[in-house]
Amino acid sequence: RFEAWGPPGFYRIHTGTDSDPGIEGALHARHEPLDGTGMRGFECTVAVGDLDAVERAVVAHGGTVVLSGYEIVTVGTLLSFLDSEGNTVNAMRYEEHRP
Repeated sequence: RFEAWGPPGFYRIHTGTDSDPGIEGALHARHEPLDGTGMRGFECTVAVGDLDAVERAVVAHGGTVVLSGYEIVTVGTLLSFLDSEGNTVNAMRYEEHRP
């Protein structure tokens, strides 16, 4: 199930049911046009409990932190990084009371 949420062009994805929460995801428009630069694949966000530990592991394994500790009000705190091959990956510590 897709649910419009937040800025225009942003959707939450729900795969579960009332009895089984499944996994959640998000789908949003490109941040920049596909013109030979910028994101070519999909941008993955994973839920984590300890952003500081993830950030340390990213740096220790050759990744580059792009955005650290970015708070999305009512959602959580985001860490965005490039893995060792230059792919964009996100880690999110979700708020406990998110909708």
